[in-house]
Amino acid sequence: LWDALNEAVESWNLLAQEKLAPVETGHRVVVFDTSALMENPELLQELRSNDIPIVPHRVLSELDGLKTCEDESRSAKARTAIRQLDANSSRIRHEKDHTALLPAEWDARESDHAILSTALFFRLNAVLFVSNDINLRNKAKSLGLNTQDSKSYASSRLVPAAASEAHVQIKNKQKNKRR
Repeated sequence: LWDALNEAVESWNLLAQEKLAPVETGHRVVVFDTSALMENPELLQELRSNDIPIVPHRVLSELDGLKTCEDESRSAKARTAIRQLDANSSRIRHEKDHTALLPAEWDARESDHAILSTALFFRLNAVLFVSNDINLRNKAKSLGLNTQDSKSYASSRLVPAAASEAHVQIKNKQKNKRR
């Protein structure tokens, strides 16, 4: 019985290694959605040292289509995001979609689903999916992925510095009270 169980586990292990990205020990994979990059293109600057930024190919295609959108605000945001991608290209990994990893009832041709499939490819790692699309985050959560919107992700990068600054201010107030 143990031999059969060990064989089954080894079989699943091999399948995972074949179908999923290798584990990036000590790193977190951060997959960015189009909406996050359009609202906060500066997310690609000053990344945490252990974050590996991933931009799916589908996001590049969506931005390319949006840069000529009739809505001037959206087209300007798309062009800004494209410029930030170009300026930070040496630190960003671009990945294809892996729609075979999606639940069978989901339409793999839908852009949001294809983008999510890229995040699923990295699920053996610590993965964070960053999107401003609430329902897309809900879908990601339903697949077991951690999610944040772009503002939360941006502020989470600054928490350690802000927290240490607040700690210093508290210490200084305590010193002043003693005097």
